[in-house]
Amino acid sequence: MLKQEHKEYLTEVVASDFVIDAAFLWLCKKRQDWSPNNDVWNLRINWNTIKPAIQQTLLSGTYRFDALQEITTNHEVIELWSARDALVLKAISIVLGEHLKSNISDRCYHFKGNGGAKLAVKEAKMAMNSTSHLMKSDIKGYYANIDHAILFDQLQKLIDDNKILALLRGYLKRVVYCGYYKVVRKGISLGCSLSPLMGAIYLSQLDQAMQKLNVFYARFMDDWIIIAPTKWKLRKAINLTNQLLVKLKLKQHPDKTYIGKASKGVDFLGFHITPYITEIAALSIIRMKHNIVRLYEQNTSIERIGQYFKNWSKWFNILVVNDFMLSLGMALQLAVTYKKELMNQLVVSSNVRG
Repeated sequence: MLKQEHKEYLTEVVASDFVIDAAFLWLCKKRQDWSPNNDVWNLRINWNTIKPAIQQTLLSGTYRFDALQEITTNHEVIELWSARDALVLKAISIVLGEHLKSNISDRCYHFKGNGGAKLAVKEAKMAMNSTSHLMKSDIKGYYANIDHAILFDQLQKLIDDNKILALLRGYLKRVVYCGYYKVVRKGISLGCSLSPLMGAIYLSQLDQAMQKLNVFYARFMDDWIIIAPTKWKLRKAINLTNQLLVKLKLKQHPDKTYIGKASKGVDFLGFHITPYITEIAALSIIRMKHNIVRLYEQNTSIERIGQYFKNWSKWFNILVVNDFMLSLGMALQLAVTYKKELMNQLVVSSNVRG
């Protein structure tokens, strides 16, 4: 935790040259390929005058977030912050990430420095044996269902800086334009740099509770797995989990919850793990094929399709595709083959109905 000398110390750190410049560099890289009409280019061109204005309003406590723009992409609804607001939120996330890291469990693997998804999968497999029992689950609509009052109460206990708290309140209770203006009173913003930290904080009570039990526990955002040596200990952990979720006004996703023997294996973070092997989950392969078909049908450049397949392959360590044309060829072959499979399924389904 950052050493706090007075109540506005965090605000001063957020507004410092070092943090603001780091946030600016992040924003420039993040939006380097965005439309020429996006406001990030005005911010970059006029940075020498915009930067001190941002710092002054942060220090005076008068900074206010603009209305967000709601965008639907790939079947997801994303709230787009202005370039200036995205920069300020990144600056806040940099400072609070350091300030709150001692309050984040090392079992929360998506938090920076805690190892990430692959370490969570590796340690979950190591915790399994043929007689252990497990529960794997996630939250139904996690970001969209985070209660503002509960999260803000958690933040007030961790942050003693009223200006930062005011900014966090504005981040939560935001105005979104989607053809008309609406005030969002529930949920946090998808695609915002601050949201992963808020997601870590909100379920921190679950992290702390599981660490007190004699079970293995790992969480990546709202996906978690509990592995217990006996059915009785797993049942105790499940009961405690259910009590905490009710308190946080959250619900488990019924289609993504599994309770059973570890020997049967379970899908977790894109992998299928058992006490004996770790392999790519069947659903991950289906999603990959679906994404390639979608890119193919949207007339996406062949370079981008090939790069997607190469990155996907690298992530799962199933092969190393150093030759770009080989990667591209495999991706297109998968797209065509999977498209034929889908068409055949539709024909069979149509014949059955006929």
